[in-house]
Amino acid sequence: SSGPMSSKSPIVITRASRSIELPWTYVDREIERELQHRWDEGATRVALVGDGGVGKSFVARRVLGDAITVIDSRPAVIVFVEPATSTTITEAYAAAAVRMGLADPDPAAGAAGSNQRLAKEFIGALRVTENPWLVILDNVGLDLADDAVSEDDALAELLRQGLLPPDSSVGRTLITTRQLSNSLKRLTRVLAASAFAEPEALAYLRQHEHFANESDDDLRDLASEVDRLPVALSIVVATMDNEGVSASEWLQRYRAGSLEDLDVSDPDGYPVVIGQVWRVALASAARGEPTAGMVQRAALICAVLAPSGHRADIWVTDAIQDYLWQGAEHPRTESRPWVLRRLQEYSLISLASAPDAASPRWSEQIISMHRLTARAIQSECSDDQVGECVQACADAFYATLSEAPEKIRIDVENLLAL
Repeated sequence: SSGPMSSKSPIVITRASRSIELPWTYVDREIERELQHRWDEGATRVALVGDGGVGKSFVARRVLGDAITVIDSRPAVIVFVEPATSTTITEAYAAAAVRMGLADPDPAAGAAGSNQRLAKEFIGALRVTENPWLVILDNVGLDLADDAVSEDDALAELLRQGLLPPDSSVGRTLITTRQLSNSLKRLTRVLAASAFAEPEALAYLRQHEHFANESDDDLRDLASEVDRLPVALSIVVATMDNEGVSASEWLQRYRAGSLEDLDVSDPDGYPVVIGQVWRVALASAARGEPTAGMVQRAALICAVLAPSGHRADIWVTDAIQDYLWQGAEHPRTESRPWVLRRLQEYSLISLASAPDAASPRWSEQIISMHRLTARAIQSECSDDQVGECVQACADAFYATLSEAPEKIRIDVENLLAL
């Protein structure tokens, strides 16, 4: 039909704390074929449900990438939100409504009020359009503390707020979450997501040149040791590649550590292996650090500010620099700190462009960390260490407040949370 949703080039709106680019080593998975089967059967809302670290977000990004690049079946409107909270979903829908020409922002209503009105316009347009659309809500319920809603009730709450996309013959909604709730079973077609199958793990590792001379048996042992968790394997691969070690050498380092003292009480299904994988990576990344403990302190900053991430410009503030260097003499610089590059090289953090970034400068990017990695890092630190880090982060956010409205909102929310 004619109207604001008709377009040869799709309208693409993304709100993501982590990079939405797929790694070149991404491997086809059975869960993707099952998802396509559900679409082919006529399902309009599908939910991937599984523990953290099994690759649900990778699948969501693969769906996004295919939607953008496969021209013959490309939707007219694509919205991707991660983490999918009431606030981030509303912001993304509002941005889509403006891009579609449905309505203009209303400064008199304030940012929140204007976004809510625009989001309703967007959902209304999805109900009546004849043009195809795709909405991906990644990590639904990951952080709904602003609405005092438990993750188990997250989908019902989104429905109550009018933020759940409609059941439409021309639209598709993909949801990823950790908890299987009654509302999820009632409102979506549920697919159980799990770790790599053995052939998938082997294929994932084989795509790295580093493993060209490794036997299949050695790679199977390596994958099995970390329960074939995609997030664990990505850190393992980065560590081995940076250190130039073999599978057997990495396993020696891994097995030399103790799992007994790792916190396993996390109600969200925190896999203990992530903690030990992180320990090995951190010990490797810390080699050559300018001052003792800098890499661990930098990792703790990212962990404290996970999962929604934070803007990179806080890393050049006096508060963060003083915390990292702990009184040691150091040069003041506006360039990306060595320690950030180090964490990124070892796949402990990711960087993505901020929604309000006017240029690709590193300081305007969003730094984030997988919540399981963040959970592992925080479990290693004392309350005093976490408290010192939180104080430094709060001071840094206070120092970076400016007149840019989006920047103020992100910084103030982080500051109040801390």
